Amino acid sequence: MTLATFLLGRVPRASVVVTAVLARRAISTSVIPATKLHLSPRVRDALAASRPVVALESTIITHGMPYPANVETARAVESIIRSHGAEPATIAIMDGNVHVGLDDAALERLGQLPRNAVTKTSRRDFAPVLARGGHGATTVAGTMVVAAAAGIDVFVTGGIGGVHRGAEETWDVSADLTELGRTPVTVVCAGVKSILDVPKTLEYLETQGVTVTTHAPLGADFPAFYTPSSGLPSPNHSPTIADCAGIVYHNRAMRLDSGVVVAVPIPTPTDAAGKKNDAAALIQRAVDQAVAEAEERRIKGKDATPFLLARVAELTGGQSLAANIALILNNAAVGAQIAVALAHMKKHGHTLLPQKNAQPASSAAVKPSLRPVVVGGLVLDITATTADSNEIELHSSYKGTVTQTPGGVARNVAEAMHRLGTAPILMSTVGDDVAGTAVRTATEALGMSTEGIVTVPGARTAVYNALHTADGELVTAVADMDVLRSPDIVDRVGRMLDNASLVVVDGNLGPVEFAKVALLAHKRNVPAIFEPTSVVKATTMPWATTPFGILKYTTPNLVELKAMANTMLAMDPSESQTLFRAAAPTGFPHDSRKTPEVVQAVLGCAWHVTRHIPRLLIKCGDLGAMYIERCAQDDASAARFGQSNIGAFYTHPKWTWASVVHEVHLLEQPKERTDQLLVGWVAPSNNVKVVNVTGAGDTLVGAFAASLHAHGDDLSLMADHVARAVRAAEATLASPLAVSEDLGEL
Repeated sequence: MTLATFLLGRVPRASVVVTAVLARRAISTSVIPATKLHLSPRVRDALAASRPVVALESTIITHGMPYPANVETARAVESIIRSHGAEPATIAIMDGNVHVGLDDAALERLGQLPRNAVTKTSRRDFAPVLARGGHGATTVAGTMVVAAAAGIDVFVTGGIGGVHRGAEETWDVSADLTELGRTPVTVVCAGVKSILDVPKTLEYLETQGVTVTTHAPLGADFPAFYTPSSGLPSPNHSPTIADCAGIVYHNRAMRLDSGVVVAVPIPTPTDAAGKKNDAAALIQRAVDQAVAEAEERRIKGKDATPFLLARVAELTGGQSLAANIALILNNAAVGAQIAVALAHMKKHGHTLLPQKNAQPASSAAVKPSLRPVVVGGLVLDITATTADSNEIELHSSYKGTVTQTPGGVARNVAEAMHRLGTAPILMSTVGDDVAGTAVRTATEALGMSTEGIVTVPGARTAVYNALHTADGELVTAVADMDVLRSPDIVDRVGRMLDNASLVVVDGNLGPVEFAKVALLAHKRNVPAIFEPTSVVKATTMPWATTPFGILKYTTPNLVELKAMANTMLAMDPSESQTLFRAAAPTGFPHDSRKTPEVVQAVLGCAWHVTRHIPRLLIKCGDLGAMYIERCAQDDASAARFGQSNIGAFYTHPKWTWASVVHEVHLLEQPKERTDQLLVGWVAPSNNVKVVNVTGAGDTLVGAFAASLHAHGDDLSLMADHVARAVRAAEATLASPLAVSEDLGEL
């Protein structure tokens, strides 16, 4: 049976010494001798390839936390940075050499060194530490010096130093502030430690010409390390990662030679029920008491901060340490995303934000304040695989492995968009149980927004529990998805759509909730993308009874497309005998090549489905992807389907094959309808090594939506959107993960 016959048939439902030029900038030998600067192989390779690198300080390891929490946190921070597509570079001096990037053994050694054996190293301290061949933990200022010498633009830390309380008498001002005024490195932090004088610190940064922005919505206060608000307004606000990266990009483009502070409020502490607790107030009281004690004991200078942090941890019973770890992990996720977005801007130009006086690509080009919304499944996937048995018997137990990973179509789509530099809002429902906490925490660890995740009291979080044999065959599975049909999500989606660029809705919602979300999007003129998810869900969602254009796009695979077409045929059997003719647009030469089999196979199905959903992105598996759009012949569509626009679509070089498809009328009298289909196909690459097929389709949808969000929906751009989506899906196919960590490099 050919592909066409199947689809058209009716069916039921270690280190390297660097001695020359490093990446984008020469080593500043006046500060660090080239022979003393050691880059790890991973950092060296990333810089040489202009891939994103994030610098990390080492004082937090040697002086900020006790062992083993210090090493465990350092490893977690590096893991988070890598998960977002950047390379971490922990900076420290060991045995008289400056290391940029530490392997695991070096991290472990550094974390266990006695505090008095390691010098806190700022700009002034490098020469003596190197001269005696000692160990040094770089402060914020010291890390900036090395990062700038190595060509690293983004640096993540907990909090920066500042003006100490009583500085009008002691003149105690952190060297971090003056370094920020003269070194072009971006510091991503949780603001200024509240043990300091925050108002004077902001004034000093202004005097030094340092750009300060808070990664938070407009109106948010500048954070104060342990607390999300200092009570002081932030000089600037950058709600999205692209906004943050845009500031860094232009700071460097103008060669200002000063740093940027991106302040990230600490995630609000919550209890097991998701309610805010009073940890912030407790910590602030401890800070006030510790400051008073430091003044009484006349502890000043470089000894002040370690004393205050240790005393606050003691007074809070360890809650401040937990908060410290939480904010560092959060900062790592944000900093990595900024580095990835910045690398993209440097490579492709500043395309993630609109240029001044630039014209939008189309009428649907996104406004800077709008964000994409993704609605649907957030699931805990539990997979049990037997160790050595391919024969499973009832009433027996088997050795094997059990993995738990966050999953769900909407979640995977949102992660793909997130890794491609957008800031999607994932909207889903979870229960107030262990699984709900796990998937929410995993989402936060990626740096993704969780503001759209609703906790339903007493409900069970969606779980997919599968049993596989040792050779990977599925034996059976149980899917508990009832929580995803909760009506609680609809009202919140309605509020989010007020500032949405587009909305992706997967088939995991209940039919009633699906219809409500689609209508809400239509009323707000927000393009809606329907991801069918499965054959059953593709045919049970009420898309076929909605008026034309309520849903703007759908993204089925070949089997789902066939099932959707059969749904239409069941409603109107007279449509089953339609034939088609591929042609070139008027005024363009005809492509004499034979219509590809995959295109022939889908045309009939696409004709029926586009009667209700005008634009299709079809996942063709190992045959690539296809875009089909119905050209409605009415006044409202005249501008979009002008001959120049159709010609730009047809001739785009990214298409492997493209055409304009007309219906062939079998009756003597032609039907009144004269619609036609625009068809473009992108074939897959020839050199993709498939490691894992899970998540490739979700990645394709996420990449397509991210491209629409960033560049608009003009016909001339559709080939670019589809080609980007195919390349992203191929990256996931070559990855063991549901969404490739390397999407940020595309």
